[in-house]
Amino acid sequence: MTFDSVERKINRVLFCTSPLQVINARTAMDYNGAKEHCNDVVVIIHPLLNENSKSMINDFAKKMNFDKVIDLSGLIKKHPNSYLNSPGLQALGKLKKWPNSDQTFFYKISNFKKIVLNRIHEYEELSKNIITLLQDEIGVIDEIFFRMKYANLDLLFINTQKKAIRYSIEDGFGDYIP
Repeated sequence: MTFDSVERKINRVLFCTSPLQVINARTAMDYNGAKEHCNDVVVIIHPLLNENSKSMINDFAKKMNFDKVIDLSGLIKKHPNSYLNSPGLQALGKLKKWPNSDQTFFYKISNFKKIVLNRIHEYEELSKNIITLLQDEIGVIDEIFFRMKYANLDLLFINTQKKAIRYSIEDGFGDYIP
């Protein structure tokens, strides 16, 4: 009795925060191996990407023969008080605003334990949501590609794929401008 061996395609994922990464990731993926044995997916993760940038990512992904584009950028917007907040995310206008910095400092000191526990809980909740969404959409992820100078946002997604082989790609010179 013989069995036909059916090889599973390798799932390669780009955690994308800019259109240029699609081009750079395709180059790295092509260098690593033949496309025929791979399922290549772009996952848009940055909550501040505008519709024009997302459209460019989709267009580049199509031209570069990616199999799918998944937009998870809205996932972070649903958690506006997370540890991921930065001045850029504050621009979304969803954060609590205190009248002056003295109140913010006092609030943080007096509620330090609560703030830390909330952030840990939110990180765990976001991680579980990301794992579930990616598992449902892609399956087991074998390789991940992400920008070399990643931030907390990228790290949240990267850390959900503990068993995947990791590749960092250059994102251009924008990260190096003071």
